Amino acid sequence: MYLGKEEGEAWALSARERLRSKFLRTAEALGHHWQQAIGCYERALDIGDLAEDFYFHLMQCHHWLGRRAEAIQVYLRCKRMLQLSHSNRTEALYQALRQV
Repeated sequence: MYLGKEEGEAWALSARERLRSKFLRTAEALGHHWQQAIGCYERALDIGDLAEDFYFHLMQCHHWLGRRAEAIQVYLRCKRMLQLSHSNRTEALYQALRQV
């Protein structure tokens, strides 16, 4: 635990609370950016649905937001649209999502 021995000290409580608050603000900001990224990747796929990178990054965004089912749906859409083989990294992300 961070600041473990100084746990009861006032300065340690204050430092811990500041770090906790900063972490929560950062996590919220990242979630907002991932949500915006999802919209961008979806719009990009509306224009060109054969760009595997967009599917991969869209899967990642859903995964980072805890939306496993949505990420898997993106993979299935990618597989259906590309019909040919896709990259190892897309397949690896899909396999990791299945194991969660």
